[in-house]
Amino acid sequence: MLKSMRRNNAIRNAIIFGIVILLASYVLVSFGQAPPTVQGDTIARVGSTKIKYRDALIAKQSTRNRFAQFGSQMNITDEQINSYTANSLMNEAVLSHGADELGIHVSDSELTEAVINIRKQYGGENGYLDAEQWANFVKYNYRLQVPAFEQWLREKELKLNKFRNLFAQAAFISENDIKERFRLENEKVDVEILNVPISKLRNQNALSDEEIKAYYDAHPDEFMSGPQRQLRYVEYATNDFSAAIEPTEDEITAYYEENKEQGWITSQESAQISHIQINGLTEDAIAKANQVKSEIDGGMSFEEAVTKYSEDANSAARGGDMGNRTRIILENQYGAAFADAVLSAEIGAVIGPLQGRLGQHIVRVGAKQPARVKPVDEVRNVIVSRIKNENGKNQARTAAADFLAKFGALNDFDQAASEMSATVYETRLFDQDNQSQVDDRLNKHFQLRQAAFQLDNLNDVTGLVEDGSRFFVAQWIAEAEPAVLEFEVNTARIRLLAEANLGAAKLRSDMEAIATMLATDSSKTFADVIGDYDYMDESSIIQVEPFNEESIPIQLQSDQLTFADIYGKEIGEVVGPLRTQRDYYMVMARVIDKSVPDDARFEEERQNIVDQLRYDHGNELLGSYVFTYRDELDPNSQQMARIQAAVEAAR
Repeated sequence: MLKSMRRNNAIRNAIIFGIVILLASYVLVSFGQAPPTVQGDTIARVGSTKIKYRDALIAKQSTRNRFAQFGSQMNITDEQINSYTANSLMNEAVLSHGADELGIHVSDSELTEAVINIRKQYGGENGYLDAEQWANFVKYNYRLQVPAFEQWLREKELKLNKFRNLFAQAAFISENDIKERFRLENEKVDVEILNVPISKLRNQNALSDEEIKAYYDAHPDEFMSGPQRQLRYVEYATNDFSAAIEPTEDEITAYYEENKEQGWITSQESAQISHIQINGLTEDAIAKANQVKSEIDGGMSFEEAVTKYSEDANSAARGGDMGNRTRIILENQYGAAFADAVLSAEIGAVIGPLQGRLGQHIVRVGAKQPARVKPVDEVRNVIVSRIKNENGKNQARTAAADFLAKFGALNDFDQAASEMSATVYETRLFDQDNQSQVDDRLNKHFQLRQAAFQLDNLNDVTGLVEDGSRFFVAQWIAEAEPAVLEFEVNTARIRLLAEANLGAAKLRSDMEAIATMLATDSSKTFADVIGDYDYMDESSIIQVEPFNEESIPIQLQSDQLTFADIYGKEIGEVVGPLRTQRDYYMVMARVIDKSVPDDARFEEERQNIVDQLRYDHGNELLGSYVFTYRDELDPNSQQMARIQAAVEAAR
């Protein structure tokens, strides 16, 4: 759909015309811009939209918060956060431009309602964030003061939501669509999954170089590449530009002042604390806390009181110890008044009760550290390195963007390289496998390989391809059918394949034996039968939520398996074994339960289904809109380069 939207102006214009008709009831109002403060400085312009440094700050912090919800299970790098944030800002700018063209605005009452809803949503047990809590919430989550945040909420988030809703309203929903979604939502299957990485057995099949070559010669069909592509490319590296950069004293001073709040320059005042927590904000909880404090004042040791009264089991096991807490951590966890009381107390004092967000606290204050700002000379080398790297990276990105613009004007890669004095490199033929060698300079370059296989036609050119410190522009120049991998070039890849295939054969045999055991006794589960295999344990068994054909668990996603294959099994029957997830796992699934649509509930669920379909179809139209207009509003990626630079500078 995206390609057809991009190429078919008639379709695009029809959709936009439909949206304009839907907007007949909107009042057309224009808004002024924020005062020219530091956070209000414009970093890029996309159509009618100004993207400000404030927007980069909020977007980057929101991205951090979003990924932080997944904890350590998602190993997200700073480069990925920057890339995700920059692309989000660009996409939102395209939508904001569309909203401006249609005169969409957010009223005072709409802004007030949105703020009230947020304060209710995060109000916790109190049900509503008071003014102080609201200010702390905004500061912690967005690093802004309330007025700046609410201005952003009006001009960006709420306005874009209204624009997005237009696409949902424009989506046509047929009766067949509704019935099909009803079937999908109610035709589900529940399974348990036995999922074992082939690497567990591959490591048991370590082969010598001679054995690898013999296996390769005997099984050439197991060592085929995928479809192959070849690129030529230019490269702009940060180091090539940063080496010549010598920051001035004014630049060093300015950078120092701009980053004073960062932990590598300023350490906040802090205190080592221990506490006794009495849960609750009621009068009874306050009275109990006062009684505990009285007993301590009367001679009971703090440690004894912790053991006897504290309702925070985690810290109680450590004698109430909460470790070293900075002011901002104390404020975020317990409130500003709590932080003030702790940090103003004498070392060794037992204070309280102090009210936190969830209860009452009696606190013993240990060692304290005052706030300290490192002098500029102490961090001079770090600042110089950061300025050189950041400026070098910005120059490298700009140079790559300039090359892309030059190619766009000339439509000749070699001529563009000649006029820009850029060296052109050529890759070898490579496929999409992670072990595929792009060339001797870049080895298995993931980003360039991925970009190559996103191109549609021979001689197409990528956009800017970034790997953290380098920027590339590449052209697809040749292709080839799958072929047997060359042994000398792909020895490491061939070794992995050979050992994996031997391990997979053994694992398949073991799983087939398990399937036979379950077939003879339907009362048994995977947990009952995997004990005979030392490489399988409880972690090999995965329980998933019931799913339909649109939500098949990733462990079962494979060209070899459809939802119908799973749903067609009787309860207790097994599907598999088969290799999935790019051949890295061997998997089986045992059907636990199935559900079928209850036609009597169709009318009851109709409206919810329609709302969901409108949302889904609206998102498809929205994606097409962004895909189309992003290139038109920023044809040479120059604004995108500025956004990327600002996001990287945002702290």
